[in-house]
Amino acid sequence: MTLLTEKGKPGRQPRKLTRRQALQLSGGGLVAASLLRVPPARAARSIIIGHQADLTGVLAYAGFWNDRVVKAAVKRVNEAGGIGGAEVVLVTDDTESDARTGQRIARKLIDSDKADFLIGSNHSGVAFSSIPIVKESKILYFPIARAREVTGDRGNRYVFRSGGNVAQEAQAMVTPELVKAMGKNWVLFFEDYSWGHSLRDEWTSRLKKYDAKITNVPTPLRTSDYVPYLMNIPKDTTAIFAGLLGADLVGFAQQFRDTGFASRIKAAAPMVTGITAPDAWANAKGFLTVAEMPVQLKNKNTEANKQFRQLIQMEDDGREVGGKRYPAENFSDAWEAISWIKRGVEKSGWKDKNGTADLIKALEGMSVEESVDFPQGNKTMRAEDHQVFLDHYVRRINEKGEGVIEHRVPAEECQYPVDMDLRRESI
Repeated sequence: MTLLTEKGKPGRQPRKLTRRQALQLSGGGLVAASLLRVPPARAARSIIIGHQADLTGVLAYAGFWNDRVVKAAVKRVNEAGGIGGAEVVLVTDDTESDARTGQRIARKLIDSDKADFLIGSNHSGVAFSSIPIVKESKILYFPIARAREVTGDRGNRYVFRSGGNVAQEAQAMVTPELVKAMGKNWVLFFEDYSWGHSLRDEWTSRLKKYDAKITNVPTPLRTSDYVPYLMNIPKDTTAIFAGLLGADLVGFAQQFRDTGFASRIKAAAPMVTGITAPDAWANAKGFLTVAEMPVQLKNKNTEANKQFRQLIQMEDDGREVGGKRYPAENFSDAWEAISWIKRGVEKSGWKDKNGTADLIKALEGMSVEESVDFPQGNKTMRAEDHQVFLDHYVRRINEKGEGVIEHRVPAEECQYPVDMDLRRESI
């Protein structure tokens, strides 16, 4: 069950009285019983999962869905008997889409809320600032952040990633065919923080394999005016890559079109996000993008995906049931993080920190098949770096703002070499 205060901050519900306690308080003690507040205490058999959710700030569009799917996953697990017979208690707090706040929240969830596991935010800066804390605390961390380094040279043996990352996106998109179609003179626009830097590095290294000429253009988060940046790009530019978030990408796409660049320069972008309805993406007509989990059911119409979407209350077109919000295309990552925790705990027999070494070893190299637990598809947790590899879907935005899938890139084609073997670390 999710424990939240009225302000959305973590809290604990008062413990219910047993029948014996109620009887003892009856007859003169009813008023006292009605006012009694038992100090919060951990149940004898519970597993506490802390969630760093980006409920406000620039990543709130993603945090909304992460919060939604984690709550639904915990509810489903508890209705089926919990994890290894233990009830799951979810404690959620807001990172405010800020690295320092996210780091403080990690400390709070672990030290004050006694979290046994931590699910992280989409913010790569939050992940980087929290990774040393989980190693120190010896608890497993499942960040949703997408910078390659999270499961690379910034990772450690306590960090596992349940979804894809920018390296897999680049691996799926940057091909000889792409460079032939879009030309060799590229400008890379990217958010000037950790996620954007990782995007820049992954696209740069791959484009250079095909002798591309690259100009890098870092832009601040929440830039509203991209025209000065666009007006200064080289005149021989044939293609641009817009590594921008949510509203930033929406604004960039409109200004790219309004300034006339869209008529002569081809464009690519990472996953377009569900910050608003598809018609807002009409300005991005022709943009090539990638997704690891299609928002529209028709693009992955499997029984497991249909059930998953029903559980998280998502319409066939991707909207929330009863609302207007659409998700980013990694909306299954937080759901699958809960499933990895469950599989690992039950395979290893984990009860507490004394079993953490066995739990880590159980997850390293574990393979799973597509199911409601893992609706994205079959996958393996690579033992060396704790990274899973997923199918990706390359799409082109049409005049309605919809992503039309051009082809699926199998998970094995999205793999890249291991950066480091975490198994050399002691636990």
